[in-house]
Amino acid sequence: MKHLTVAFLALGLALGFRAQTGEAYAFLNAPYSEAEDFIYTVASGSFQRAAGLVSEDAGPGLSADELADTWLGLLKTYGNFQGLEVSGADISGDRWTVHVFCSFERGKVDAAVDFSSLQNQKKVLGVRFTRTNDNRRP
Repeated sequence: MKHLTVAFLALGLALGFRAQTGEAYAFLNAPYSEAEDFIYTVASGSFQRAAGLVSEDAGPGLSADELADTWLGLLKTYGNFQGLEVSGADISGDRWTVHVFCSFERGKVDAAVDFSSLQNQKKVLGVRFTRTNDNRRP
């Protein structure tokens, strides 16, 4: 009985380690630089170029005009853009969400940029901007 318990514990530890290793692998391969490039492109006012980084499978709100409206609204609300920092990534189902913190004169905004975790196309599927009070994701 003691050997069976030890065997189950060893199996549980091995499966847990494998799950963590798989998760770490996924996060190492998240499209961090693509998210950063996309937000920099939007922030620079190159909305047509940013729209070119969007997947054909993307949801609404990612045309050049819609990106311009969204970004100009952020500038009006929070002041001049000061910089950005990639914070990390989440994975849920078939999507990565890479969090890019945008610093403005009057606050920080989390730009949550979505990508497919199944296809290696590295094209943007969606973006959401949420005000944050500090450096933690909402």
